[in-house]
Amino acid sequence: MADRDPFYDTRQAAEYLARSVSCLEYWRFEGLGPRYYRIGAGRGRIRYKKSDLEAFISKGQTDPWRESNKVRGQG
Repeated sequence: MADRDPFYDTRQAAEYLARSVSCLEYWRFEGLGPRYYRIGAGRGRIRYKKSDLEAFISKGQTDPWRESNKVRGQG
């Protein structure tokens, strides 16, 4: 059975988000990026679920009408 929510490594996740690996590493360090998982002993391997990457992208969506009204003091 195929995995419906695959794990991506940092390079794959960066590609999916159209960002650099170093950007994703910085976000992880600062606690700004998508949810990630440490898999394995010690420092472990960093992995990202596709659904978490999609949620991170969705969280960044804005409503242009709402944003323009905030600027005008109407929101």
